[in-house]
Amino acid sequence: MNTRLYGLRNYLGIAAHYSGMAGMSALSFALGNPWVIGGIAFFSTGYFWASLKNSKDVMENTLQPHPDIHELSPRLGKIARELYQASGLKADQYPIYDFKAKPVTDQDTEEQAKIKKQINKALRASSLMPNASALHLGKPVIMISEPLLALLNDDEEKAVLAHEFAHAAARHQHVNVPLTVLSTITKLTNRMTVLLGMLAGGFWTFVGGLATGIAAGAWVRSLHPQKELSGKEGDQLTLHERRLKGLMSRNISAASSLAGVGYFSWVNPAFAPLWAVAVTINTGIKAALGGLSRSLEYQADKGAVKLGANPLALITALRKLDTLQVRSIEKAYGGKENVPQPDFIDRAWKRAISTHPATESRIGRLTAIARQQGYGDNEILKAAQGPLDLSPTAYIPYETIHKMATRLMPAPAA
Repeated sequence: MNTRLYGLRNYLGIAAHYSGMAGMSALSFALGNPWVIGGIAFFSTGYFWASLKNSKDVMENTLQPHPDIHELSPRLGKIARELYQASGLKADQYPIYDFKAKPVTDQDTEEQAKIKKQINKALRASSLMPNASALHLGKPVIMISEPLLALLNDDEEKAVLAHEFAHAAARHQHVNVPLTVLSTITKLTNRMTVLLGMLAGGFWTFVGGLATGIAAGAWVRSLHPQKELSGKEGDQLTLHERRLKGLMSRNISAASSLAGVGYFSWVNPAFAPLWAVAVTINTGIKAALGGLSRSLEYQADKGAVKLGANPLALITALRKLDTLQVRSIEKAYGGKENVPQPDFIDRAWKRAISTHPATESRIGRLTAIARQQGYGDNEILKAAQGPLDLSPTAYIPYETIHKMATRLMPAPAA
């Protein structure tokens, strides 16, 4: 671990998030059956670690590494060498990958060719848009897409890669993974506790509750103004219809759940508070994981500067990503006036569970860092508000925006 990437604030933030998760887990475990909790913990932990190891091995052996001299970034190798030296990471252990698998060759077995095709399918949306990541697969896998290489100048490219190197050098996966395992165990425990509460009234009570939920969902679907969208999938839906279908599915699911909870609470009044506590804990877990992730993003931004990145270049890179995303969504919807706006509750919830801070917040902190490093007000203002070197013909592909339709404005991945 590169300890110079950590400060007291980082340690306190991590401790606070772990303490909050521990409190929620303790309450969940107090409500659950000890044998159920033990079984869930045993199998979840084993499955999680086995999946991580398998995913890491598959990704590292299958992903396409970027060449040192890339047609979209002739200085990629030089930039990488500077970051390896500054971060202490080894080039052979942490190559920079594309969001694509290696080409299928005649030497590949049928299983290897299948895996490559599956990876390309799973990462297609990420490969078509400006994107960078340090995936947590037991060990960070550093990735940057070709559209992002084409979008950024050399300083911006170094700043974005330095952000990902900071994630890896600070071993954020060692911070994130244990909390993710604990949250998974806690959520599964809550679900099993609720399930046991549903079964407490007997088999026919359980069947009656399920039937009530299904009937309520079907009734809401039959009355919904967009009910004809239920029979459409994928490319059959327009961008606007895809989002409406997502909202309809959410409403149907909510109605079905509430009807079932109402039925079980009528049979057993103790079920309502049990269900409420479980839902509250699971909601808190999402917020806690999102909060920790945002904290680590801020740390990686600061760490990128410690690894030699120009904070003003990271500001313009973030602005380019944000501008490109907004521009692409507006084009996909046929104009700014047609882009659906989430209500206050949706915006607040997305902020609470988002893995990345708002671009404005990141720019604000990077501005403070730039001042500490001696950059002048005019330089900072130009980076934060000045015109961007962004081609007017650069857009995120429509098919990618189409898949993001139910999430209106997801945060940039960098």
